[in-house]
Amino acid sequence: MRELSNGDIHALLDASPDCIKVVEIDGSVAYMNFNGQCAMDIDDFNAIRGRQWVSLWPEHAQMLVQQAIAKAMQGEINRFEALCPTAKGKRKWWDVSVSPITDEQGRVKRLLATSRDITEIVERERRLREHDTQLMDYAEAQSDALAAKEELLKVQDTLLREIDHRVKNSLAMISSLLRMQASASRSEAVEDELHDAANRVLTVSRVHEKLYQGRDVSSVNMRDYIEPLCTEIRDAVSSDAIEINFDLPDEFISADMAVALGLMVSELLSNALRHGFEDNETGRIDISCKGNRDAFVFSVADNGKGLPADFTLEKETGLGMKIVRLYASQLGGQLTHTSEDGIGAEFKIAVNV
Repeated sequence: MRELSNGDIHALLDASPDCIKVVEIDGSVAYMNFNGQCAMDIDDFNAIRGRQWVSLWPEHAQMLVQQAIAKAMQGEINRFEALCPTAKGKRKWWDVSVSPITDEQGRVKRLLATSRDITEIVERERRLREHDTQLMDYAEAQSDALAAKEELLKVQDTLLREIDHRVKNSLAMISSLLRMQASASRSEAVEDELHDAANRVLTVSRVHEKLYQGRDVSSVNMRDYIEPLCTEIRDAVSSDAIEINFDLPDEFISADMAVALGLMVSELLSNALRHGFEDNETGRIDISCKGNRDAFVFSVADNGKGLPADFTLEKETGLGMKIVRLYASQLGGQLTHTSEDGIGAEFKIAVNV
């Protein structure tokens, strides 16, 4: 088999897309293939022939070149990546491999330096890092903005709770004053009206109380709100001879819904306590709600003496029943009643939210 001539070797090296150099043991450049000269924008190889290879690199990369030459002189293959502009100043990144060329006795006679242009890869990685940095900065900015909004919401929540607390205290004081005035009245009719007014104020007060005590400032638990409200009204209007039974869902409703329901129940309960039983008579009132927060039927039923035979919702002109009809209408609900003499009375409010 014919050995390759120097011309054959040069042809093979020139066919490589990489920049291939032969470096003398003193570090000078003895050869550079044609594609390498093109890659480095070298128009005339004689311009760099015999120059120190390390001098062709920028100062920040020269240490890497010197280390690679030193290791290759010891028979090792060394590899590094560095930035080296072309002869015309074009920035390029190179993946460089430096290998020893030895004679038959294994002595290093020259060095072979192969530089592959990796500029596109490095630039792509740089753009990816910049993109990642931008994404991280954006995510951090969004996180900071979210944290600021959450803090603002906490402050708003605290302020709303404080407002509800103060409103509750003010309304509770008004309710107490009305009851004191009722107790001082010599007119039974005036006393009843003042008690009714106190109950209405109390109803709204209890909503604000549950709002500042609850899990948020926009809804209240129906059971936790209605049961103590009704018990307090019973204790203020009548005696504990009247038993109240509850069957209410553990459901959260809006503050507006709570006010409407509370006022309706307050009026119906006050009427049952005041007119549904004879003096000192024992009895029972059942307060229940069936369904869910979107569609439910609220009921106030007693086992007292029942309604008058000629009772109709339309003919009832008292303020309390007007309030019940008004809020039932505002909720889009239907108010109905049933009664039989001696058996009791039941009022139902059917609501579809």
